[in-house]
Amino acid sequence: MVIDSKFSADIISIKGLLESSERFVVPKFQRNYSWGEEKVEELWNDLVENYEKILDESVRNEKAQYLLGSMVLLKSNTSSEFLVIDGQQRLATLTMLFCVARDVMLEDAKNADNDRPDIKRAADKINDLIQITELGKHDGWKLVLNDTDKDLFEEIQRFEKDEKKSQAERINKTFKAKSLTNMKKNYKYLHKKISCAAATNFSKDPAKCERIGKMDKDELRTKRLENLSNLIRFIMFVAEYNFVIKVILKDDAAAFQVFETLNDRGLNLAMSNLIKNHVLNKVGNDNKSLQNDLSHKWNRVFDDLIGQGQEDDVFVMESLRSRRSDPTTGISKKNIYELIKKKISKEDPELCKNFVKDLEEDAAFLLKLNDPSQYDDRTTNDEVEAIRVLNAQSIRFPILTAYRKWCADGKYDDRYRELVKILLKFFFKYRTVRRKHPSDIEAIMAEVASAIHNGANSIEDAVVLKEDKRSSVVDILKSNDNHAHFLQEFKSEFSVKPTKKSAKYVLQQITLELGAKYDDVKPIEGLTLEHVLPRNYKDHWAHDEFFEGVEYDDQDMGKFVNRLGNMTLLKNAINIKLRDAHFKNKKYSIDETGERDGYMASHLAINQKTVCDVDRWTANVIRDRERYFAELADKIWSL
Repeated sequence: MVIDSKFSADIISIKGLLESSERFVVPKFQRNYSWGEEKVEELWNDLVENYEKILDESVRNEKAQYLLGSMVLLKSNTSSEFLVIDGQQRLATLTMLFCVARDVMLEDAKNADNDRPDIKRAADKINDLIQITELGKHDGWKLVLNDTDKDLFEEIQRFEKDEKKSQAERINKTFKAKSLTNMKKNYKYLHKKISCAAATNFSKDPAKCERIGKMDKDELRTKRLENLSNLIRFIMFVAEYNFVIKVILKDDAAAFQVFETLNDRGLNLAMSNLIKNHVLNKVGNDNKSLQNDLSHKWNRVFDDLIGQGQEDDVFVMESLRSRRSDPTTGISKKNIYELIKKKISKEDPELCKNFVKDLEEDAAFLLKLNDPSQYDDRTTNDEVEAIRVLNAQSIRFPILTAYRKWCADGKYDDRYRELVKILLKFFFKYRTVRRKHPSDIEAIMAEVASAIHNGANSIEDAVVLKEDKRSSVVDILKSNDNHAHFLQEFKSEFSVKPTKKSAKYVLQQITLELGAKYDDVKPIEGLTLEHVLPRNYKDHWAHDEFFEGVEYDDQDMGKFVNRLGNMTLLKNAINIKLRDAHFKNKKYSIDETGERDGYMASHLAINQKTVCDVDRWTANVIRDRERYFAELADKIWSL
């Protein structure tokens, strides 16, 4: 189906895609193979679930047809060759799945006593999917990965029948590149899954899988050979009943148009791939050495970030936003490609080098910001943890700007620390409690970042932002702050039903404000959220006692469980022991040695001053506690 002159799209089965004479090449601008075991497991489960529909004769075969996503391909100069713009992770993993099934069957046949022509035929069908043949001879592979991954992937695809070592043994090496380690682990994972599925005839019974794990090699091989026809049927199902949208592009402009269109429809493709292609092209084709160097640096940056779960394009946007001097210029996933095309509009190796260098510098800091265990400033460590807990993504790029400007040689500056603390306070008030729109806070953070970028030497320094208006970071935040509205929302909507993560953050801040009996007690990630009135309250809690003195009609105890006033913090060891007990038992719990191990054993000030100071836990206590928390919030979150 031709959509327009720039690209065409068709829905095609995996078999139809791979049985053609086309070769699919992953270009150097594409990132390395990045799928971890979690993604492979997700794909495997989807394939098996849909295969079970085929086995159910009451289900029509059409219902088992499964759309795996899109394959975006760019026509290369070679007539039958296509560059893989998007879809290499899926296609590489499916190819690996075919290879593993072939290897399991051929290894079993090699060690079987009798000749198995059915295995030979099945292996030939699989090889037709992964290799190109010319006049009956091997003429290369259908899918060729980039320079980093190419050799190992070819090793996985080929099978030498006279090889003494198994395929899994031959690729069991130590690799420096994360992509190669992923590939090796995923091969082993698929080998285990296919071996178990074949031996148990795709049974879901965990006891059967457990027995399989205890079998010796010969017994396991016999089981797999008994069920060989079902394994072959499964592989053919994967090839014939799983489909992709095959999109063929004519040029980069068409690639951008397709990416934008598919993203609008919820198929998230990475603009960073197009950006990398553009940057490497602007290095110049006569400078292959620099192209390769920048490609490897790019892959290292994005592989590390992806390993932490950060999206490619979100990182690019954060980096660009942190370096903009104009706060009014919007940066979004839709326009980052066009912005970088304007920034690097002509062939300029130095400009390309500097752009990649900027990404490397920004990634080095954001890797620490993504993982508080790697973050090395103890003064703001709790704030960085809270940024993650509250999902405060929008304040990260001005923090990145401040780190670059104020923290020379990676040494954290007091100005930087002050900014981190005040931005987190602002985010909690503006977004978490007052629930303002994400785009509004992003616009405010763009002003903050540009103020720092344009020359602010502290959060109080004023810089020229728009026309004749002079504003400092503090001015910007205060002009958008409404403390009275924050307190109103904190007392009502927020206290009634906070999220678990936001409740834990608030209780941590309140604990710090109240102080602790011992200096070494600090609310860090080791503390857990405790519901004083538990979710399963019916066995131990009396309704009349809980609502004694309450004068309103709606006396549903369940509505008090998730209120802020009913929550506190405990060390996990204490929390586990208390569970659903009555309040007095929780408060005065004694262990087998006669030592206190309930609320009275907690040194946290929030427990000593707001839980252990009451004899009964009632609806009124919860509401009084929320009022007290609001008084503390007035101080804690004042700018």
